[in-house]
Amino acid sequence: ITQPLSLNSISSAIHISKEHTTRIFKKEMGITLSEYINKQKTSLAKDMLTSNELSLQDIAYSLGYENYGYFNKVFKKHFGISPIKMKSELKQK
Repeated sequence: ITQPLSLNSISSAIHISKEHTTRIFKKEMGITLSEYINKQKTSLAKDMLTSNELSLQDIAYSLGYENYGYFNKVFKKHFGISPIKMKSELKQK
């Protein structure tokens, strides 16, 4: 989960078409593949915020996000607050 993942790379690795991969994943998991990947990555990012002193950019890059702005957007969508605000709140606890 720490590498950049895409529907293309996953479909290719399991030798199933992108369309079929999407359909099967959504049917079995109830969410899209990209939603699942982002959920896993943001959950790991939250753990990383509490357990070490990496910068937010370093956390984003270590999880395979090449664009910090996109990571910030995905994180905020998942948790309802930005990673910098969460990091600040977690330090206060």
